[in-house]
Amino acid sequence: MELRYGGCEFRLVLLVNGLELKGAHRHAIKSRLLHAAEEILGCDLIRDLLRKAEGDPKSAWAMLDKNGQYHVYRHMIKSRTLVGRALPQHIKALKLLDE
Repeated sequence: MELRYGGCEFRLVLLVNGLELKGAHRHAIKSRLLHAAEEILGCDLIRDLLRKAEGDPKSAWAMLDKNGQYHVYRHMIKSRTLVGRALPQHIKALKLLDE
């Protein structure tokens, strides 16, 4: 959205983060990382972590050991399609900013 205020023009891009992640009871950026982790580490592991964390994605991500977290990050760095599936709204917002 192109806006004008006080003689200045600017573009407003609003990003709403939301992802239906089975077992999660709230939305957080960690939900996005867990979504990617499901593809890499398997759904059973991630759902088990969410169950242990009582549906809190932030706590579930913290329960994943550092090697597991880094493994997910490394896969995301190597795969644009994985990032696109895990962070679709973010990619769209970044593309809008680049126009």
